[in-house]
Amino acid sequence: MIPRLEPNDITLYKPAFGIRYQYKHSSILRERCKKKKNIKKNINKHETNLRLKEQRVLFMKQENELMFLSSVYQLRKPQKKQFNGMEKRSRNEF
Repeated sequence: MIPRLEPNDITLYKPAFGIRYQYKHSSILRERCKKKKNIKKNINKHETNLRLKEQRVLFMKQENELMFLSSVYQLRKPQKKQFNGMEKRSRNEF
């Protein structure tokens, strides 16, 4: 049997599956559980947001590096020689 207590009192009793806290009003327990769950959810959301921010920053850095490297490569890339019609004719003549 679970003894009846004042609304805010906590008692320990030992059922077959372990020690539990028993409240006279389980609504207090429910509210506390809700608060804990909400805190956990908020912490998880905050952590995921931080992770996403870090990933975005890394992605932006990589993108900037790629843009820089591609611009450098375009500058260094050997340019194809463009021939006018006159040069082609002179080549064919020789």
